This record gives sequence, C-alpha cells and structure tokens, in this order.
Amino acid sequence: MRAQILIFIVLTLAIWSCSKNDSGGYMNRGVITGYDMRDCICCGGLMINFSNDTIPYSGEFYQIDSLPGNSGIDEGTTFPVYVNVDWKPDSICGGNRYIKVTRMEIIKNP
Repeated sequence: MRAQILIFIVLTLAIWSCSKNDSGGYMNRGVITGYDMRDCICCGGLMINFSNDTIPYSGEFYQIDSLPGNSGIDEGTTFPVYVNVDWKPDSICGGNRYIKVTRMEIIKNP
C-alpha cells in the first residue's frame, strides 16, 4: 500500500512539473504592434507589449529603439508581429519604458 501511494505521489509530481514554455528559453513572449509615430522627445522606435495586446498605443507597451541585425523586421513588415525576446532596460530618455532587445525570434504561428 505504501509503495502505491509513493508511486502515485511521484507520478503526480512528474505530471505537474511538465509544462510547455511558450517563450522557448527567451525571457518573454511579446507582440510588436508597429512603429511609434508620436511627435515627442522620447517617442519613436517600435512598440512592444508582453500582454498579447495587438492594438498600437494601448495597454502597457514599451519602446524599442533598435533591434538585433538578424531580427527579420524591416520597412515592409506587416504588424502585429509575435516574438520571443530577451531584453534589458535602455537608458535612453532616462529608461522611461525603453528597452534594448538583445535577442529575438519571430513566432511564425502564434
């Protein structure tokens, strides 16, 4: 009887420990909603959020001043673009919601 309980506990813990990681080893999964076209000192760049919101300028979004060279995003990109990203705060404009993307992967089928 004790062996059955122990096996049940081990199997239960093993099942709970298995989970799918949507970000594939990246810090966050995000949505790049487009270019920030506002006319202000600390505006510009691309807008990204980590709450799956596809509407530009809505919710809590961050601004990206530049992307890694192999990002796959250019002038012809249609937004929104779902991505996995590694990032760190950027000191531009006092770090006010600006981030520097250090690694990025476009998600083909979100």
